[in-house]
Amino acid sequence: MELPNKKKLNQLDFLNNEIKNNDNEKPNFLNKSFSSSKVNNQNQSIENILILDTETTGLDENKDEIIEVGSILFNVNSKSVLSQVSFLFPVSSNEAENVNGISAEVTNIKQPWEEGLNFFLKLVDCSDLIVAHNVEFDKKWFGKGKLPKLEKKMDL
Repeated sequence: MELPNKKKLNQLDFLNNEIKNNDNEKPNFLNKSFSSSKVNNQNQSIENILILDTETTGLDENKDEIIEVGSILFNVNSKSVLSQVSFLFPVSSNEAENVNGISAEVTNIKQPWEEGLNFFLKLVDCSDLIVAHNVEFDKKWFGKGKLPKLEKKMDL
């Protein structure tokens, strides 16, 4: 039951307020300098955000492996999910199974992870900004193992 005279809150209102603030200034999360080819002009708006998450077989990027990549390409203006992908990389063991719930056996079921990776890289190309909950953890896996290094900056 809706309460009268109460404004419905949209989960994405905070993002809309950040993007379209009244001072015509950049939102707080854009006040950083980005060297990405798409976000090199301070006045250029962010239209597409790639929301990224990774799962790994452990915490050490020098001995553990990436086991899953998930991402959502989100359009800020329309507040719409444009595309999403999640895929598993085959691994021989997963010491972090109790944390991420992914068994090594499941990762070895035949599936097109290479095509998933290629599609993910296309989503990266379409994005103006990559964000992640734990960006310092996530970005250290790129450029290692099966994941290529990303040229775009990651934030948050």
